[in-house]
Amino acid sequence: MALASLSFAVMGAFVKASTGRLPFLFALLFRNVLGLLPLAAWYLATGRRPGAVRPRLLFLRALLGFTAMFLFFLSIGALPLSTATVLNYSSPVFVVLLSVLAHRDRRDLRLLPLVAVAFLGVALLVRFDLSGSGASAAIGLLSAVFAALAYMTVRELSATESSATIVWYFTAWAAVLSVAALAVAWVTGLGDVPWDGVAAALSDPWELACLCAVGLFGTLAQLAMTGAYARAPASVIAPISYLNPLISYGLGLALFQDPLTAAAVCGGALVVVSSLAVLRLSSRPPSGEVAP
Repeated sequence: MALASLSFAVMGAFVKASTGRLPFLFALLFRNVLGLLPLAAWYLATGRRPGAVRPRLLFLRALLGFTAMFLFFLSIGALPLSTATVLNYSSPVFVVLLSVLAHRDRRDLRLLPLVAVAFLGVALLVRFDLSGSGASAAIGLLSAVFAALAYMTVRELSATESSATIVWYFTAWAAVLSVAALAVAWVTGLGDVPWDGVAAALSDPWELACLCAVGLFGTLAQLAMTGAYARAPASVIAPISYLNPLISYGLGLALFQDPLTAAAVCGGALVVVSSLAVLRLSSRPPSGEVAP
């Protein structure tokens, strides 16, 4: 999980670097298409097939996860790297809120004070780091909402589908949706894609390396995270994933001159600590386990 956290943070840094000349849609494309290749090679080498019991729910999980990734990559281009990452990592908070609304389970109400602390942290982070960029902050939080919905869908799918099947269908559909998003941007002119300069940007070795690194580190992170959850309980592994925001904060300071303020540090710490507490408490009976 430590390797996964480092890889996800490095992936985010390369997404940030690649958006200097190209829209985030290209980073999204490389992340998902390159992520599909090792999985396809594994299935071909082993002769296995990703059988599915509930293909419609698998597609819904892929759509929710892709939307979360789409919004996260979009927020990385508009916000400091650390801020976008912390906002995205508030998803356990939304899992609690959505669970309370969907199931009306009073046992989850004990976690609501932690939800309030997390949103206090978000308010501090946004107010002092974003200079009034409320729309970008909303996009970052919305990515966490869709991630929470995807996690809840994974929990439902885990009753009938293997982890390999869930990962394959998500990656395959995400690759298709990434191509579709870029095609829609091309046909409609949305997204402010500088089509005249795309070929020149992609022929730049540094730009191409950044995009390939997004796919490679994203795939490495996914594989490492899957291996971690296969070897230890989620209640032990999930808190280690919060190394990602810490590493992202350091990368943002070192590489992108992200702002450093006491209020932003306090706000990010409140989000991380409250989310960790939600993960820890919700992993204990009788509340059930938050899906990774």
